[in-house]
Amino acid sequence: MGFVNRPRAERMGIPAAIFDSLQTGTVSPLLPIGEHYQLIRFLADRRADLEVYRARIARQLMAEKAQDIEAQKVELLAHELGWRIAPEGLALLRQGAKSAKGRERVSFTTEQNEVPLFRYEESEIALDEYLEVLHAHRIDNPQAFRDSAFIASVARRFLLTPAMFGVAAARLGIPEEPEVLQWIETAKEELMLLQLRQREVSASISPSAEEVRQFYEEHREKFYLPELICFDELLTPTLAEGQNLRTEIDKDTHLLELARKKNLPTRRRGADGLVCMNKYYKTAYPQLWEALKTAPVGELRGPVPAGEGYVIFKVLRHEEGRQQPFEQARKRARASLVQRLERQRFDELLNELRQKYQNQIEVYADRLEEALPEALLASATEEL
Repeated sequence: MGFVNRPRAERMGIPAAIFDSLQTGTVSPLLPIGEHYQLIRFLADRRADLEVYRARIARQLMAEKAQDIEAQKVELLAHELGWRIAPEGLALLRQGAKSAKGRERVSFTTEQNEVPLFRYEESEIALDEYLEVLHAHRIDNPQAFRDSAFIASVARRFLLTPAMFGVAAARLGIPEEPEVLQWIETAKEELMLLQLRQREVSASISPSAEEVRQFYEEHREKFYLPELICFDELLTPTLAEGQNLRTEIDKDTHLLELARKKNLPTRRRGADGLVCMNKYYKTAYPQLWEALKTAPVGELRGPVPAGEGYVIFKVLRHEEGRQQPFEQARKRARASLVQRLERQRFDELLNELRQKYQNQIEVYADRLEEALPEALLASATEEL
């Protein structure tokens, strides 16, 4: 197999702890690898050439040093500015957690969302900023609403650094620089558009169970599961190597095990240890897909061209295309319907705004012609 470094050993199923501690010539403990196990023994070792890794090590050390300096600066600023939790915000969080039923999401009024949860110098972090962090990072631990230490740790991880950097930037006069002012104006416009879309479009869309079912029935073709073929395979870089290996293989050979033994590349596999493909792979692997379709289950085939190499394979499961039942497709059907309704509502909103502010809108047809494809230009000019 030759010499391997630590990252490559991990990719081969050798834990880092074993790589670091196993003595040369000693047999390892039994190591799990997929559905099977392996024993390894290092026959020799040598030191890696420092020059090969020098640049990577330097980048890693610089990044770690920068992180340390950043953390120190943030902590110093937090202490200097008196970063602290606001009692009224904490009380409101705890109150909201008590009133929520089961796994129901905690909600607050607009006024409550503006209550401070953290304070520093003459500034504050409002409750809604903290709630947005919980939502963005999918933090659903009940302690995020009850335990002051947990709440403080979440804020320190996600809110403290940008808040302190904002103060540091203000002290240096960065927000007053022309480029920054222009960026802020652009960001404000983008945020306003996002808020408008959320308030006027997304928040108003909530299809009923009957509407979701109707959408599924009217678009059954969208929920058709394509033909699926799952197989074991052996990848070889050349046709000659594939043909030679084919002579070593019989119907009982485990191709993945053989690939690892021969140190050949392997593709990502499912929980059952198989590679699965459907018709959408035909463009990338036309010859392999046709060979898979005609191969009987359990019969060894190949080598067949596939990408930059060749494949010896054995089909182990062949599922014909079928209609996905509604219960399985419900979430996808609802998501597709919501997306369609949001798009329709957004188009309606744009038309309403165009009508309302038509005296303030001026269309530059020549610029539209340069900026938009012909099909989109036609629809845009018709609407205007």
